[in-house]
Amino acid sequence: RLRRAAFVGIMLMTAQQLSGINALMAYSGILFEDRFPREGAMWLASIAVLIQLVGVACCFTLIDMMGRRVLLIVSKVLIVVTLLLLSLAFSLEPTASTNVFLLTSMALFLIAYGFGLGTIPWIIIAEIYPIDNLFIDGMFGGLLTVPLPVPEILSSLDKTKFKNKQ
Repeated sequence: RLRRAAFVGIMLMTAQQLSGINALMAYSGILFEDRFPREGAMWLASIAVLIQLVGVACCFTLIDMMGRRVLLIVSKVLIVVTLLLLSLAFSLEPTASTNVFLLTSMALFLIAYGFGLGTIPWIIIAEIYPIDNLFIDGMFGGLLTVPLPVPEILSSLDKTKFKNKQ
């Protein structure tokens, strides 16, 4: 029973990390700088966090009415659709209408992630493990999330004074 629970928990956390949320949130400021002034891009990146919070609030409202499975499936489908829309938006020439399309696609992605894949795996993990074995998947979930910021850290170190001191 614990093996199946560990498999489900690890797969949910893997799906969460492979959804693209980390790349989008970590580089949202850089992605927006191409289309908006620098200050505006930073504000948009900050507002993105609040938009994701709206999705999380929707999850707590809908989870008992619709169920975890339905919310996860709807979330994954909407994530795929909105990622396709985001890739289309970034491939179009920057105009006022494509910028609105870009912001709308990103907002929908963040809400879809927040109400399903961003929240439900943590709820399911808390429910499927006996309290004395909760450490197992927490450890594996943590191991999945630790290496994700490494490329961003290395790329930022490349641009710092460390490189200039050689």
